[in-house]
Amino acid sequence: MTEEMWLKEALRDVDSQMRENSLEGFKAGGSSLIKEATRILEDIHKISKGSDNRRELDEKCFYLKLYLKYLKSFCERIV
Repeated sequence: MTEEMWLKEALRDVDSQMRENSLEGFKAGGSSLIKEATRILEDIHKISKGSDNRRELDEKCFYLKLYLKYLKSFCERIV
């Protein structure tokens, strides 16, 4: 599954969960986004240590920024 497909699926799940129970949905969605953002950050760290693959690094940074943007958006809606 691509990063983009994963994000779309995660956001659908979060939306569904938030409708059922806004706080629990937020916690589940936020946790999932944080987990993926952390995984991508670890990937970025590995790539930056031994690779000249700028395209892969740029892609990972793009998704990390996107996940954090959505997490910020969720926080602002809930709080």
